[in-house]
Amino acid sequence: MRASVAQGGTGARAWAVRAAFMVAFAGSAQALAEAQSPAVDAGVYVGDTVDGHREGVGTLAWGGGYRYEGEFRRGRMHGRGVLVTPAGEVYDGAFESGVRQGEGELRTPDGDVYRGGFRDDAMHGKG
Repeated sequence: MRASVAQGGTGARAWAVRAAFMVAFAGSAQALAEAQSPAVDAGVYVGDTVDGHREGVGTLAWGGGYRYEGEFRRGRMHGRGVLVTPAGEVYDGAFESGVRQGEGELRTPDGDVYRGGFRDDAMHGKG
């Protein structure tokens, strides 16, 4: 499915998942940021687009069970959103240029909860 509006709008666009990305992703901030790069065509996206790039609000699913619902800027997760990993972790909070940055909440499958700051995709501060 593919829809794109030159000036902006809402639509859906599907990209072929690249095997190299799936192998490279091991929970690292760098791999996550690369997945959100406008240059990497990975996953299935449904949402707002501008000039063929993810922009505004949408949902992106990729890499064997990763799912993000929230705001995008220049093709990357940016603003407020919820990220679910295949391991069952759920992060609800702020993103900047494709990584967790700012205030958020991370819930693990075993019930642990961290509420607090994130910097460069890692917990930062007291929480």
